[in-house]
Amino acid sequence: MDVNVYFVNQSTAKDISFLGSGALQIIDLMLAIYEERSDLNLIILDEPDSHIHRDIQKRLIEVLVRNALKSQVFLTTHNENLIRATKPKYISH
Repeated sequence: MDVNVYFVNQSTAKDISFLGSGALQIIDLMLAIYEERSDLNLIILDEPDSHIHRDIQKRLIEVLVRNALKSQVFLTTHNENLIRATKPKYISH
């Protein structure tokens, strides 16, 4: 199945169906974060870092924190790098 996506400033679509599971997971998360919501602004993520490169994990936390003003985010993880990438005030044990 082809999944063609048009990106800004590009005239041709890119087929994202062959991307790795980590890249597809990031796309899915970004769509959920930036989706227009009105009633319940809640995002729950269980181990979102399982297929994501370590550098991207840190950027994921930064995006989640920036958008926490619009949504309440609950994220579970056992990943020490992901835990270290966030501020202690955002961590609950």
